Amino acid sequence: MDIEFEARVKPLEYKLKAMSRESSSQKAGHVLDADLRSHWSTATNTKEWILLELNEPCLLSHIRIYNKSVLEWEISVGLRYKPETFVKVRPRCEAPRRDMIYPMNYTPCRYVRISCLRGNPIAIFFIQLIGVSVTGLEPEFQPVVNHLLPSIISHKQDAHDLHLQLLKDMTSRLLVFLPQLEADLNSFLDAAEPNLRFLAMLAGPFYPILNLGNERTAAKSSGNISDSEVSKHSQLSSALTVSSNFEPRRSRGTSPFVLSTSSSIVFRADAIFVLLRKAYKDSDLGIVCRMAARVLHKLIEPVAHEGSTPPGEVTYGDEAVKSEITNPAPL
Repeated sequence: MDIEFEARVKPLEYKLKAMSRESSSQKAGHVLDADLRSHWSTATNTKEWILLELNEPCLLSHIRIYNKSVLEWEISVGLRYKPETFVKVRPRCEAPRRDMIYPMNYTPCRYVRISCLRGNPIAIFFIQLIGVSVTGLEPEFQPVVNHLLPSIISHKQDAHDLHLQLLKDMTSRLLVFLPQLEADLNSFLDAAEPNLRFLAMLAGPFYPILNLGNERTAAKSSGNISDSEVSKHSQLSSALTVSSNFEPRRSRGTSPFVLSTSSSIVFRADAIFVLLRKAYKDSDLGIVCRMAARVLHKLIEPVAHEGSTPPGEVTYGDEAVKSEITNPAPL
């Protein structure tokens, strides 16, 4: 069966997570291979299942099952490995054709369970999962997905859809900050548009500030470095130097995240979120933070920023933000 998919979706890599049963010669792992000379078989006729795990979370567009002899099945999916919370996306139904393609309507997904209810015997040649990878997509982001999904679906022919890109930026960049965003996500639907704009600012113009604190925390954790050691090291070497044309640049062999003990509290995630929440509501402070983020981006990414712009400048529903960063007011 030939079907034309949207340009932005593609076959997704996955692995076998578990199965109820497999025959000695026809292993469950064969469903990963489109070779019709092999297949998965249980050598039984009723109530068997197979569980697949995608390499990354995704918005699942279609499931293709090249059936051998299953007569009836149902399909459920989930973002976390908790089968009791999986959502049934295809209720119990017959499998009338060998090559079946089911639309999944961009369902958030990491795990796919196919329950084979009847077969003669239960056997499947291969399974293909098709969709869009969304790094960092967790159940906590479900309110954001629910809000953006109608726009994502309505622009499914657009390979560069801004709504989908916004979701990807949010999940990949804000995943590590879910504890600080718990209240925002739990109450997201109470004021969806303002909350979405705030999250878009965090994943876009404010992200260099947010990422600075995260990188410093990660560096301390991985190296088990105390604040006193950071302070001592910062006295021995400076993280930044000034070239002859007065352009700041990073010194070789030093980290841009080496800070004194007195300033370490400023770069704690909770303190940064207090600042950025105020910056989102106060336009003057917001302009200062966006300009500071632009400077940080240039200092931390001295090569990458040439001829490019800081990440996420095109912010959902906020063209004024884009204008301010592209043409910042002089200090």
